[in-house]
Formats: sequence, C-alpha cells, structure tokens
Amino acid sequence: MTKLTSYIGDDGRVAIYTGDKSEAIEADPHADIGRVLFHSALPYVTTREVIEGTLTLEAGGYDAVAKRVYNIHAHGYDFTPFILGTALNLRARTTDGWTPSFNTATAFTTGTVPMSGTVQLGSDIVAPYGGWYLGKNLQVGVNDTHVTITDVQPELFTSPDYAPLTSFTYDLDYRVVLTNFPLPV
Repeated sequence: MTKLTSYIGDDGRVAIYTGDKSEAIEADPHADIGRVLFHSALPYVTTREVIEGTLTLEAGGYDAVAKRVYNIHAHGYDFTPFILGTALNLRARTTDGWTPSFNTATAFTTGTVPMSGTVQLGSDIVAPYGGWYLGKNLQVGVNDTHVTITDVQPELFTSPDYAPLTSFTYDLDYRVVLTNFPLPV
C-alpha cells in the first residue's frame, strides 16, 4: 500500500503526496512533482462562471461556408477562457445522421451530451435530394469576447452554387462552464 503524507502549513499551504515527509515538497511541489497528488501552490483549473440558456437555432442565415455563429454570452474577461459545454436536450437519431429516410427503425433520442468537438442534431425533415434526413452540426466555442455556438449546415445544394440548404429551427438548451484557465491564443 502506498504511504500518503499530508501537510497543512501555518501559512495555509496544503500538500498531499506519496512517500515519506519532505519539507522540499511542502515548500515547492516541483521539488518532486511525481510524488505530488495535490498542492495548494499549483494553478488548478477552477470554475469562474456557469451559464445556461436556450438558443433558437434558425433554419437559415448561413454564411458562404455554410455556418452560422451565435454569440450566447459576453464573458468580459481580459483573456480567452477555457470552456466546457453541454447540450441539455440534443435530439439525435439512434444511428448516424446520414440514415436514409426509408429506414423507419430510426427513432429520436433526446438527452444531455457533452459538446466537445462537433455533435449532430437530428431532424425528421428529408433532404430535397438523396433521401437523407437533414441535420445540424453544432460546436461550442469561445473567442476573445464571447462564448459561441456554431451551427454548421452539412447539406448543400448541388452544382453550380453549392449554397447551404435551408435547415430547420430548434430550441437548444445548453450549459457552459467558463474557467480561470486562459487559452493560448
């Protein structure tokens, strides 16, 4: 069994580490960082703010590259914070979003999904060509002033214009955690 040592200093410094007592670790966690489980002198990521809301994703209004960016919160920080996002009511098919519409075995499931990367929002609207259901690809992001949700329309008209198709409207419930950790931008 691994021996754990804990330390609470008169100055409020706290350390938990493996092995025998080490004044060097208690003073500076980098003295033997491999043994440190927790040290109050380390810069841990903490929550600064949690925002929740409902965003109405519109059926159109996409730009030339088939995306629409919604500013959902002005964070007001002097840095771009690391964020964690969650869709609270993401609607999806029980298979991938490219399921042909003639497959009637694809029911909707609605639930909470972490928005790390791109998540797909499903619909029961059949694309005007190809026989596939329309979907939206969603991403949560942040820039130097706002937390954003980006709606990317994966369906395009055919040649010659390849413009984004009109999609569908959906009220997306979300939760985003803003942290104290600045992104290296």
